[in-house]
Amino acid sequence: MGIKNRLFIIGLTISLICVVSLRTGNAQQKTQRDFKSERPLYAPDEVIVIYKSHMGEGQIKSFHSSKDMREVDAFFVSNKKDKKARKIKIKKNTTVEETIEELKKNPNVEYAQPNYIRYFNATPNDTHFGQLWGLHNTGQSVNGVSGTSDADIDAPEAWDIVTGSNTVIVAVIDTGVAINHPDLAANIWVNPGEIAGNGVDDDGNGLVDDVRGWDFFDGDNDPTGFYTHGTHVAGTIGAVGNNGSGITGVCWNIKLMPLKISGVEAFATDDKIIQSINYAAAKGARIINASWAGYGGSNGDLLYQAIQSAGAAGVLFVAAAGNEANNNDTKPSYPASYNLGCIISVAATDQNDALASFSNYGATSVDVAAPGVNIYSTIPTYSYGAPTTLYSKNFDSDTVGQVPSGWVRGGTNSSWAITNSVSASAPNSLTDSPGGNYVNNTNSWVCYNSTFTYVKNSRYMLNFKVRYELENGYDALSLMYSVDKTSWSWFGYLTGSSGGSFAFIGSTITSLVERGNYFGFGLYSDYSGTFDGVYIDDFNITREPMSVASYDYVYNDGTSMAAPHVAGIAGLLLAKKSDLSVEQLKALILNGVDTKASLSGKVVTGGRVNAYKSLYNFPPTLSWTGETNYVSDGLHLETGDTSTTFTYRVKYTDADNDAPLSGYPKVYIKRGGVNISGSPFTMTASDSNAYSSGRGYTYSTTVSTGTDYTYYFEAYDVWNSSANGNPTAAIAAPVINVAPTLSWTGDGNYITPGCSPAIAGPGTEFVFRVKYTDANNDAPASGYPHVYIKRGGINISGSPFTMSDASDDATPYNTGRNYEYATKLPPWRGYTHYFEAYDVHNASASGAPTVEADSPDVWDEGLVLTEPGNVKMGYSGEGIDRGYFNPATGGAVKINFNAENSGSVEVKIFSSNGRLVKTISKEAVGGVSDCFIWDGRNDSGEAVASGIYVIKLEGPGLNRTRKICVMK
Repeated sequence: MGIKNRLFIIGLTISLICVVSLRTGNAQQKTQRDFKSERPLYAPDEVIVIYKSHMGEGQIKSFHSSKDMREVDAFFVSNKKDKKARKIKIKKNTTVEETIEELKKNPNVEYAQPNYIRYFNATPNDTHFGQLWGLHNTGQSVNGVSGTSDADIDAPEAWDIVTGSNTVIVAVIDTGVAINHPDLAANIWVNPGEIAGNGVDDDGNGLVDDVRGWDFFDGDNDPTGFYTHGTHVAGTIGAVGNNGSGITGVCWNIKLMPLKISGVEAFATDDKIIQSINYAAAKGARIINASWAGYGGSNGDLLYQAIQSAGAAGVLFVAAAGNEANNNDTKPSYPASYNLGCIISVAATDQNDALASFSNYGATSVDVAAPGVNIYSTIPTYSYGAPTTLYSKNFDSDTVGQVPSGWVRGGTNSSWAITNSVSASAPNSLTDSPGGNYVNNTNSWVCYNSTFTYVKNSRYMLNFKVRYELENGYDALSLMYSVDKTSWSWFGYLTGSSGGSFAFIGSTITSLVERGNYFGFGLYSDYSGTFDGVYIDDFNITREPMSVASYDYVYNDGTSMAAPHVAGIAGLLLAKKSDLSVEQLKALILNGVDTKASLSGKVVTGGRVNAYKSLYNFPPTLSWTGETNYVSDGLHLETGDTSTTFTYRVKYTDADNDAPLSGYPKVYIKRGGVNISGSPFTMTASDSNAYSSGRGYTYSTTVSTGTDYTYYFEAYDVWNSSANGNPTAAIAAPVINVAPTLSWTGDGNYITPGCSPAIAGPGTEFVFRVKYTDANNDAPASGYPHVYIKRGGINISGSPFTMSDASDDATPYNTGRNYEYATKLPPWRGYTHYFEAYDVHNASASGAPTVEADSPDVWDEGLVLTEPGNVKMGYSGEGIDRGYFNPATGGAVKINFNAENSGSVEVKIFSSNGRLVKTISKEAVGGVSDCFIWDGRNDSGEAVASGIYVIKLEGPGLNRTRKICVMK
């Protein structure tokens, strides 16, 4: 926003030195009053209300009528058109605060707030390219001030990359734009959905013939303003470049959308601003320049919501930080201080890269700085037609001692009346204190009791003559205005003395007429020291028609001039890459600053914007993260099975601190050279490091079986520059493996067990066999399969034992290859064994053979069944004394036992080669003698062959092995 001298008193210079003095006769310190023109935070007679959805139009009208309120406008809060707000004129003799408090208590009201005022405030200095130091500073003298070389935004360097695009639209929400200015006309936006001059709302947005923007203040389709602020802003953003005349905007080729929100004077209210923001977003603007601010508001209010909605629609909102030299961290200035990611808040710098003396700042709330002093740009100049007198009063026909006809007075110690003792034009004048000095502690007013109808493109003037004698610096005559004659504000003042003569005073009051104000005078006095007071004569109010006389260029100062530099840079960025998001746009501008010591601790970035650095691009690089397991590649684990989670990691680094393009980095995972389903995969950030120092990205997944996988990474920055680095080359990995299985071989004596014989005597060679199968046809790891042989739960010497391949060489692993190991074992009842294997990828085998099994049993040769009386196992039948029987002649063997505890008792009978031929079992009662009878037949009922058989008895407290001979 720009700086403006707020002295409204024309034709007389008033000098006020602010000092502290002690007055005799009063035992307290007295301080001179600072009679600054007041800048209200909000419209004094308006509020903005949102009613709850159940309230119909009839109910709302009835409510307004009951409260003596009047709706003057209705509009949507955001471009979503989901909530309608209403601007309400409040009841007379009621304050905004009282009305808001009452509305918030009403259950039918969703939201209520004041209609906040935002100020532009710009002042011209005096009177192409050589004067635009903010774009290119060689240290030249501009407007009498020398600068520092390169204290600029490096615009010429940026223009070597791009000068703009007519597809980029920036909305200039301001006082209006001189759309026919020769340096702007070619870049003024034209509404493609509207047909000029047909009187039809062609695009259906409720506005007729909005061909080149809209005037939201006056409600018509002419956005040309008679206050130069908006035109100056527009020129800095996008004055036509390289056309041989005038100046050059930051973005030569762009479309400027003029949206007028104020009248001739330099302020606007939120209701108009919100409507203009919604219009800009709906019509495709990607940038809004807001060179205005105010201290009213808070996060979450209606203006906040409108900006937030526009941001969600892809609009970058560039806001002036303010011109009061305030710290926005502690005294927020809105909209710049709203906590929204779509806003860039801009401070101002001078020609030497110092923070401008007037500029607001904020280490956490103001983002960047930009040139804002002695900024040369476009303006219209105006001519004024012959004035029409709307009201004139010389007080000569009024009665002495009375209030003038058509006037009213009020306030404290108010004695305003007509006098004939002093006048500028005889005989009468209006005085504050007829017949003597004014009194102490006066706060009185007098005003003309009518308002004036505002006519667009007009200047209104208040003129009068005054003689005054006031206590200098303590008492004052103020020029007053009010919408209700209850709450008064002043827009100019006089203090001290006119030296005994009348002075002519003229003041522009256009903006106050626009708002329907009453006009008058006020007298303020403190608690001591009185004088003759004031005499007013020849009072009149005039209106002068305005028209554009010509087009020119002037110097202006202010953060209003800084913000459009940033908006122009945003235009260049979008011209280079139209699909940049709001977040990317903001990051590119903030990351491209030139850091300056003078701005450290004053703005978030500590720097002044640089268009070239924001536009110029170094391609990003990808590298290994350097973390454990990621030092020389980007994958961990590198082998596994289908249930293994594999994590890919990479580091993205960009010297410009540019973010990666949306959806990048990606990791490509291929099998046999072909992308697997879903590849490439978008990775997610694993830290919040600056891109310039390297940010980690990660992706985790499981994959199906395969040993021919490769992977590599890919990334682009927001400029579509591809990343380089080792991770962009394919790497073979991971190996995804189906673990092998072990099973019984199924041949001969190995249908279920893996050991043969299962029972034998010393000197017998026991053979352990197992089948190894791998679906991937992977061989077993070297030294596998193993067989573990244990005695009493402890590995015997040499266990585990490597097994030998017992299959034909042509047998593939995926159909199963047999392995075996043979050994002799010393006598022991209750050996156990199991098998173990791994494939070449270190995947362990599963299957029944991996479970520890009982066998073999190795008996002592001296335990032939010849002494049945020595154990609880006996025999019956022929040949009992010889330890044999003949089942063919009805012989059988009786096996006696006495179990220690109740439970299952089992007899197994094996042939001499270890084959199980018969199993007999029963439930026994502990401590009770019992027996089994074996008749020499196998489990199939067939008589067994002659030979030696081993009888094994097992049960509670029983574990016996004996031999018997079957003879036929």
